[in-house]
Amino acid sequence: MLRHTAFSSLVTILISTSACELITDYSVDRSHSIAGAGADSGGATSSGGTASGGRTSANGGTNDTASSGGRSGAAASTQSSGGTSELRSTPSFGGGGTSVGGSGGGSGGTSPAVAGSSTGGNSTGSNSTSRATTIGGTSNASVGGASSGGVSAAGGKATSSAGGVPSGGTPASGGTSNVSVAGASQGGTTAATTTLTCLGTLKVCGSSCVDTQTDKKNCGACGNGCEEYQFCEVGKCLPTYVSTNVLPTTASDSSSRSEPWAAFVSTNKEHGDLIVQIRLVSTSVTLSAPGASKISTASGGYEGAGIARYTADGTLVWGRDTSQMCNGGVGRMAVTSTGEIVVPFLRGDPPIGGPATPTSHYWLGKYNGNTAALIWETIFPSDDVRTVVPRSAKSDFVTFGAVSDEFGAPGGSVCQVADQSTSATVSRIATKNPAADAVIGADGSTLWVWGYFGGGLNPWSTNTWANPRNPYGGRGAFWLIGAQDTGVSIGPWYSETEQTIQFTNVAVDSAGDLFFAATASGYATFGGGQDFLGGAGSVLVKLNHTNGNVMWRTLLAKQPAYVANAPGNRIALLDYVDGTLYGTLGLRIFSNSDGTLLSSISTGRTSSTASSLATLIASGTSDLYVVGNVDIAADFNPGTAVDTKGATPGVFISRYTF
Repeated sequence: MLRHTAFSSLVTILISTSACELITDYSVDRSHSIAGAGADSGGATSSGGTASGGRTSANGGTNDTASSGGRSGAAASTQSSGGTSELRSTPSFGGGGTSVGGSGGGSGGTSPAVAGSSTGGNSTGSNSTSRATTIGGTSNASVGGASSGGVSAAGGKATSSAGGVPSGGTPASGGTSNVSVAGASQGGTTAATTTLTCLGTLKVCGSSCVDTQTDKKNCGACGNGCEEYQFCEVGKCLPTYVSTNVLPTTASDSSSRSEPWAAFVSTNKEHGDLIVQIRLVSTSVTLSAPGASKISTASGGYEGAGIARYTADGTLVWGRDTSQMCNGGVGRMAVTSTGEIVVPFLRGDPPIGGPATPTSHYWLGKYNGNTAALIWETIFPSDDVRTVVPRSAKSDFVTFGAVSDEFGAPGGSVCQVADQSTSATVSRIATKNPAADAVIGADGSTLWVWGYFGGGLNPWSTNTWANPRNPYGGRGAFWLIGAQDTGVSIGPWYSETEQTIQFTNVAVDSAGDLFFAATASGYATFGGGQDFLGGAGSVLVKLNHTNGNVMWRTLLAKQPAYVANAPGNRIALLDYVDGTLYGTLGLRIFSNSDGTLLSSISTGRTSSTASSLATLIASGTSDLYVVGNVDIAADFNPGTAVDTKGATPGVFISRYTF
């Protein structure tokens, strides 16, 4: 009497690494197969395979195979001489039956063999006919081992369609089992299918486990490679070069020049508008895309400026010649946190009575950022204005005149302008300005001021500090102080060096911490002996705004020109690739957290003169603009595509998105 019997077995090999697991799974479907029985004096072989020297006793036997839609990649047989031997198979992909091979009676024991069956397979043995019942899937027939002098239960040779054709086992005395999964097995060799499983957030790309959130060759998805200048962050290639526009300039005489003077991004929308100011000396500039008619002109050696607002795609919103705002020289503009524009300018006084020596005064004007319409103007009685810093938390502006120098020149004064919505009033808070420049802190109140010469560093305090002098000449150390209108100071902190040191501007991140770049011709420390620069070279530094401690420093290969915030709380730095103060422009993007260099961008040589030193960065929520001069044709696209501009000299505006 024949019975249906179910056998199951699982053979699994796990190879674990720190990043992934390699899993090899030998398994077969369960199916029903009944084969005839035969006797031998040496043991039994499994269904499939070729028996050498045995005899088949399964004449007229029937082999029924059934499966239910899975794939089986294993086959097995065992020869036994003196005991009971069996090898069981376990379903791999959802098979639903059991296969029982014929049994052979040996001298001393019985060896039942289990053969894995599969959907859709045929097995024809010697003197044995196989009938297959199939419910979808592919055929994976089993291959048994062969024994010398044994009996073949199914006889003949079995064919496997799950990755190879097994051609029987190698005759072996004592019973050798050959297991074949997704491959051909000859002579007892096992070829196995491997499955790569990656841990955590890693993904399988080819034969490797990669992090598609940061992998530059598989950014966001396998095979999605970034451009050479980009880095991969949160599955995106950043930054992306968008385009470059050139504002054409026309020289009026040999002394003509134009240079970017200030640039800001209005951040009231995702892709904020760019507001740019171009300083002019005896020249004119077209404040628009090429071909439009908005013109700002300065001639006869006089200075002027053009101010324009552009949308992110380069469309001109408005452009203004400074003659529409004043009739004299113009200082560097600033933009408030609410998008208004403030511009200092020099205006000639109207003549009173008969001929007289012309006189003039500095003024400060506030303009609507959307329309450039005048909101108010206020006059400075006897002060000059070079720098304007809005203090949003105080609803005022602090202005700085010409800087006092080490030889005792008085320079300009420091004034406070109270904004009264439709008008403003001016008051002087210091008669001597030691500051080279200033920037507002993240709190909208603290004024971060820096310079090279000592004196009353906080304009609201009577305290003075002597600046360490360079005994070998030159500008020596620089200082940095947080000035508050209560007279309270944070710092000052000094660099300590016996060498000349050059200092860029200071920028403030969203947490209030400070960063800047400096170049020295020798050893330098900062803020009480902190490691700053071990020798000649350049460095990018981040400072804790509460105590002046150096949070990190990164050595720079080239002399820096300008630093600024970049979208995503990153840091952007401009330098010149050829190491000079003009020529090939370099844009570097650094991590704010540790100073790691993320991206290095070169636009090619943009200028043959030192005028390109005036290049600026303006950053918004998701866009970064580089503004500078171009007087020779240059490819501004740092990627594989080409975007050549500059055949007509002018001021370029390049846009990158993050």
